[in-house]
Amino acid sequence: MFALIERKKQRKFFFEQNRDQIKNKVAHGRGDHLEILSWFSMCEDQVQNSFNHTLKKISTLISQKTAALFQMSSKSIRCCRGIGREK
Repeated sequence: MFALIERKKQRKFFFEQNRDQIKNKVAHGRGDHLEILSWFSMCEDQVQNSFNHTLKKISTLISQKTAALFQMSSKSIRCCRGIGREK
């Protein structure tokens, strides 16, 4: 596991040092093995970050909507308790 993390760090470092050259080579089908791996590693990180951000947004929206529904239902229950009672 440690070796995988270390290799990913190396690919990221390599990519950061040679970003423009790698983008051009990979885009034109001339990238070597390390360049292609570093490119896909960066794409993977970007997708993962985007996915995590989207999940956080969805979670926040669900929490907000659930809280609003709970608040509305508790108001409705309080309102309905008074209906039908004789004074």
